Amino acid sequence: MADRPDPPAPNALRCLTPRNESWDLADEGFSRLLDVYLIESERQYHEVNEAWEAGDLARLGRSARGLGGASRVVGAEQLAGFCSELELATRRNWGDQVRVMLQQVTAELREVRDAVHVARQGCGSI
Repeated sequence: MADRPDPPAPNALRCLTPRNESWDLADEGFSRLLDVYLIESERQYHEVNEAWEAGDLARLGRSARGLGGASRVVGAEQLAGFCSELELATRRNWGDQVRVMLQQVTAELREVRDAVHVARQGCGSI
């Protein structure tokens, strides 16, 4: 099996298309998917933070898994990977690694959400 190249930077438009397919951001179906993603990713991220603040690593791991799955659907593979690493760190009770991964998830989610907003503005959707 050949090595897969690193995913593109979050501000690269193709990062936001599943499996690097060529989706048209003006397509109504994709536009709705992005709308749902923006809402759900915010809710799921809020759940991740609540779990962190409560010290509930099991809940944090479940919430990270949900956020990662949603991110993978829109092609945000880097974010999905960070979420998987965060989930693993919670299962293994690696407190310091959980903190580091949470910071990476936070930064990458911001990048992905910004990229979605910029891309949609360029298509006149927002």
